[in-house]
Amino acid sequence: MRYKKGNEKKRLINNEIVRVRDNKKRDLFLIFVIVFAAAALLLFYLWQRLGNVELAYKIDNLKKEYSAEQEKNNTLRLQYESLGDLNRILQIASTRLGMVVPQKNEIFITRRVKIRVESAEAGKLAYAPKRSERFFQTGNE
Repeated sequence: MRYKKGNEKKRLINNEIVRVRDNKKRDLFLIFVIVFAAAALLLFYLWQRLGNVELAYKIDNLKKEYSAEQEKNNTLRLQYESLGDLNRILQIASTRLGMVVPQKNEIFITRRVKIRVESAEAGKLAYAPKRSERFFQTGNE
């Protein structure tokens, strides 16, 4: 088949036509994923850092509270020691309460006796009176 000069048709060979992919979309998606991952890591780091700062403030406040409680404890210990001083107690007993020191013939010291105590720990022996409780009786009783 012959074609005339102005009316010629060109044959197209479709085997050589290849679809070209658009790399711009793929690159844009890759950049988006990288930026998102970096932002997530940055937010995680900031969250951890703020948690550490908050814990540091709490630790500092607890240290201040601890030192204040230690100071209070020392004050109370000194007050306890001064209030428990036997000379002070003797002075208050004689001046404010009008008490007098008993004479030697008015003092009866009882000995410690073993007694049984009925309690949750039945069968154990207890001593009465205890060392901390001195037992003084007057001869009038």
